[in-house]
Amino acid sequence: MVSGVDRLNRMTIRASSPDQQVQVTLSDGDNFAVAFQPGAYERYRERALEQQLTRLATGVWSGYRRGYLTVVSELTGQPVGVGQHTSDSQRRRFQEARARLVSTGESPKGLVRVESVGLVRWQIDIRDGALAGLTEQEFLAELNRAVRALLTDYYARMIKLKGAFFDLNLDGRDRWFGRHGR
Repeated sequence: MVSGVDRLNRMTIRASSPDQQVQVTLSDGDNFAVAFQPGAYERYRERALEQQLTRLATGVWSGYRRGYLTVVSELTGQPVGVGQHTSDSQRRRFQEARARLVSTGESPKGLVRVESVGLVRWQIDIRDGALAGLTEQEFLAELNRAVRALLTDYYARMIKLKGAFFDLNLDGRDRWFGRHGR
């Protein structure tokens, strides 16, 4: 029998930018590949590509969220949905805080910056002149590193947020690691 975690890890989300010139494949929850149609990269200017990537990121992550909720609903036998309200006030406050959680990431050269609010709203910024100064593969590497940095930031913030709402004993763990050289 396939576990819920396995089902989530096996999910693959594919999406195209509004102009159909950029494709993203998301798998295993945070492994993604971005590809341009042949010749498309050279035709873009920074603001136009920012708009396409921003809308594409929003679509990909909302598709992942829908798939995630479908799997959870099937596993629990109860409908689970975006915006579904809970009677548990602490959990409701946590969900509201999570929805407002701002995460950022920047590429090593500072040419691509990514910001997300709750992994629902995305903004991708590309420094002026970056596209002319980078090959397609170099740009994709910069984009990949910026998104990876955002996800690292998001996961770190989520641990802190969960610690603030639920008793995860993070302070005790930090003291233990401090005494044991980690």
